[in-house]
Amino acid sequence: SKERAEMFLAEAAKLEITPDFFEELLKRGDVMEILRDLDISDEDSMTLFETLDVDDSGTIDVEELFDGISKLRGDARRSDVIRVTFMLQKLQGDLKDFVQSWEAFKHAPKGGNMHLSAMARH
Repeated sequence: SKERAEMFLAEAAKLEITPDFFEELLKRGDVMEILRDLDISDEDSMTLFETLDVDDSGTIDVEELFDGISKLRGDARRSDVIRVTFMLQKLQGDLKDFVQSWEAFKHAPKGGNMHLSAMARH
């Protein structure tokens, strides 16, 4: 029935795949065949967990799994390339800020009021 299907989907959405379980899945020939059918190379499958764990939670939820697999297929879209470019620019800026804060911290007088917490910027 429709209600049972909705309940199943709601429960499936709560599933979280751990790195160990994902590694066990990759040992199965049928799973590797599915990944190859989706144009995901054997080499890419070895780092697939980290790629799919978008929120860096240490697990992959169903949404991350389906969204990530669908984006891995085929060539990168222009929007994907632009998004990655912006992310890298932000990361470079954050790293530059961190290095500057770290340098200031290292050179601050021992009794100064510069604390490691001042280095944390979000």
